[in-house]
Amino acid sequence: MTARVSLDPRGAPKDFSTIDRFVADPYTKGHPMIRGRWNTPVEDWSITDGRPHVTRGHAQWHLAGGEFEYADFSVIPGTLAYDVPPGQ
Repeated sequence: MTARVSLDPRGAPKDFSTIDRFVADPYTKGHPMIRGRWNTPVEDWSITDGRPHVTRGHAQWHLAGGEFEYADFSVIPGTLAYDVPPGQ
């Protein structure tokens, strides 16, 4: 596996990019599996219980037929918890 991790001025990850992933091409009839560039840009970070975590980001493919974003996420403030026992 080969990947590139870009860091912001604080040293926090701001993007992860690789070309060794495969996707069922959404732009081609039959959706063949192809290798494409994939990345996960991070837009924002926060600190909860003294721990840094991503609060906004994406996951996207860069394909010959166009950009394909399949995840756009944000953490809802107050919903993240660490060290939660099983069943809770």
